[in-house]
Amino acid sequence: MKHLKIIGLALVAAAALMACAGSASAAPTLTSPAGTEYTGTLTLSGSSSMLFQNTFANMTCTGSAISANISTNNETHASASIMTLSFSGCSATFDPLKNADGTYGSLTIKPNGEVFVSNMRITKEAGGVHCIFGGSTSTKLGTFTPSSTTGKTAVLDISASLPYLGGTGSSFTCGSTATWSGTYTVTTPDDLNLESAAAAPALTSPEGTAYTGTIEATASSSLLLKATFANVTCTASTMVGNVVLNNETHASAPITALSFGNCSTTTDPLQNGDGFFGSLTINQKGEVFGFNSRVTMVAAGAHCIFGTSGSGTKLGTLTPSSVTEKTAVLDISASLPYLGGTSSFVCGSIGTWTGRYTVTTPDVLNLA
Repeated sequence: MKHLKIIGLALVAAAALMACAGSASAAPTLTSPAGTEYTGTLTLSGSSSMLFQNTFANMTCTGSAISANISTNNETHASASIMTLSFSGCSATFDPLKNADGTYGSLTIKPNGEVFVSNMRITKEAGGVHCIFGGSTSTKLGTFTPSSTTGKTAVLDISASLPYLGGTGSSFTCGSTATWSGTYTVTTPDDLNLESAAAAPALTSPEGTAYTGTIEATASSSLLLKATFANVTCTASTMVGNVVLNNETHASAPITALSFGNCSTTTDPLQNGDGFFGSLTINQKGEVFGFNSRVTMVAAGAHCIFGTSGSGTKLGTLTPSSVTEKTAVLDISASLPYLGGTSSFVCGSIGTWTGRYTVTTPDVLNLA
């Protein structure tokens, strides 16, 4: 019996640990107050003039109110049914349309603050005809800025293109899209924050998915290495790393391969005792730092070794695919300290490294 009690207690403890582990990995998207999952009423009030534009008309409204009910709030998103939607002080007839389920559509808020709307319809009169625009299955509405950033109430900045959904006018008369812009202040709850955003990984591929594994970059412009008495140009270079750590502060990757080609003088990276050529760290701002990398070059007959320090040397900036709309790029503009060689006088205390690398693996690489 004693053994059965011990086993029973062990099972209870294990279950408790599993429950704690499960709750830790399932941080909600929205919290109020900070750290506490929020569900229930969400109300917003238009705090600046709202502008609606379509093909033949611009209309302004000076007031608006949104009330929604948050029913889902997990680590990937928060969802809320829109229970009321109103506009006032408008320069023309402007009315939201209620759906069969009694709602005016739904809102989805992502951990990064992006807000999407679904199944929302607004009718407005333009040129004597009624035009219906709205959110389709998932139309980006704008960006949510939490209380922790504003230092007061949270806000929703709307900048949306709403597709034409029908009406008495044609898509030619009404236009294929209408734009909606304005700023809303969250009035309920008083303090509303994004929780999961703090735990987003530094690198994602595809967007929204933490990336680990190979990262390869190839020089896409001439590289220039400068020492006191020599400028060395290389027209080819490849850098390969292995992303083994990717959390909310940074991603780290040991450099598994580093090469320079078509150089104007001998230029060789030096492998460390661990088999790597140093390591890279990329933070969420896109700043890239190098650690314990060494490159030897011949300058005026002397061998000069420059590299990144053990405490980290800033190499440059990563511009993600979401900004370039293609592959990510790494622009290097670094001052590399002199680490040894045959003559510190000839080599100088600092060598500079400039150039641009294109990320070839993965195809898409973004900052969270």
